[in-house]
Amino acid sequence: MPIEIISDDDALVMLGPKKRFGQWSRPELVMDYLFEALELIRQRLRDDKLCMYDKLRTKFVIDISRSYIVGRLYDYPYFEEPLAAWKTLAKHRFLHDRLKDWVVQLEALVAEATPKRNENAVYESGESQLGEVALRALALTDKSFVPFYVRMLKVWNNVHAERGIFIDDVIGEIVGKYGLCPETEQLIECAYSPAWLYDENELPRLLKKFHKDLPNYPLFRRIVATHNEYFATEHREEYRAIMERLRKNPTAPIAGRAKERWLFDSFSGIRDDADIVLAELDAANLSKL
Repeated sequence: MPIEIISDDDALVMLGPKKRFGQWSRPELVMDYLFEALELIRQRLRDDKLCMYDKLRTKFVIDISRSYIVGRLYDYPYFEEPLAAWKTLAKHRFLHDRLKDWVVQLEALVAEATPKRNENAVYESGESQLGEVALRALALTDKSFVPFYVRMLKVWNNVHAERGIFIDDVIGEIVGKYGLCPETEQLIECAYSPAWLYDENELPRLLKKFHKDLPNYPLFRRIVATHNEYFATEHREEYRAIMERLRKNPTAPIAGRAKERWLFDSFSGIRDDADIVLAELDAANLSKL
């Protein structure tokens, strides 16, 4: 059965299968719809007859809840119905393999499209990128979807102005629900990488909530080391000057060095903990010089 489509200004709204008495008669039909919706989006993004302006401005709404209200595109991600519908779908465990396959195809679609759009994100509304509503619901319904959220995090546009309205909040929700575990540690490490840089006010609060001794927490040490390496690579001359000063005065505090502003920006709220790890990294680097 062809997908029912609504055009609403710049949005292409693809409505999911109709429900009967509030239920899908066959949830597997929703999966058929989801793969078909992806193919429609893929065709649209590859359509050589469309100018780049039309491709950039089009938003793609995958509405399995059929709750979309014409003229309310920017409000759509805030509606309860879409999130609830995705959570209901994720509760059907026999669909999990197909759902994960769908996310992998979504990931490939976004990864292919973004560079061709001059790094402009593919949106599903004015403020959320394609797949944000779905992946939020999936990751919050079943922990096995958290790694797939991480995969999408790596292909969604990570420029702050382009980031979806939900991303920073959802990371907090996911970690808050599952605590620290391999899946959420993978999420935190990705979100707090120099490439993404999760909300510097929220992450310290989460880390402190679940782990009291950050300088000795392997995940935190890896994060700090990654940032230190990034600083050393992106600011070579500055880093070289820091190391030269340290060679002359190994006890010089980080606060009195050129890293101060960078440290403040990257580790606001947990600077003292990061300072301890950075001092150890600098001492190790000095011994290699």
